Amino acid sequence: MSVGPLINFWTNHNNTDATPIHTMLPDLVADGFTVEHDLYENGDQNSVVELFKVNNAGHSWLYPPANDISYSIEAWKFFSRFELNSSVGIKEQKNETMLAYPNPAQTNLTINSSKSKANKNAKLFTFNGQEILDLKMNEEEKIISFEGMHLSNGIYFLQVEIDGKRYIEKIIIEN
Repeated sequence: MSVGPLINFWTNHNNTDATPIHTMLPDLVADGFTVEHDLYENGDQNSVVELFKVNNAGHSWLYPPANDISYSIEAWKFFSRFELNSSVGIKEQKNETMLAYPNPAQTNLTINSSKSKANKNAKLFTFNGQEILDLKMNEEEKIISFEGMHLSNGIYFLQVEIDGKRYIEKIIIEN
């Protein structure tokens, strides 16, 4: 896949700004390479998409002090924003727009949103990614009922779309 479609995929998947903040890195080493940086911000749960375009470098691996950029350092700076968590892979960030409770849940789950006058679309997924519930909720609805679904104890993911933005919460079911 070429760069354009790949960037489109990740910006759409993360709901980031469509237009990046474009910066030219200074060419301090005069190595014949110039570096452009595109930053797509404001994605779901504070996600970003970044692109470093190095002009005239081909497939050379660049590193200081011979070059102005280190691919290894930039990759480390990007991935070090996340913390591994044994149960879900990355540490969850606090969600200020949506709150789902009680968690752990048994038969009902209440969804409160700071955008209370918005319609919501709620989906519940198993830990393996299988969608088991798809529910459209009007602005007055707040409660999702699991009664009759016979959910097994375990970890689920609740995805709620509010005003075109997706929010994901880890939900634990304990019957």
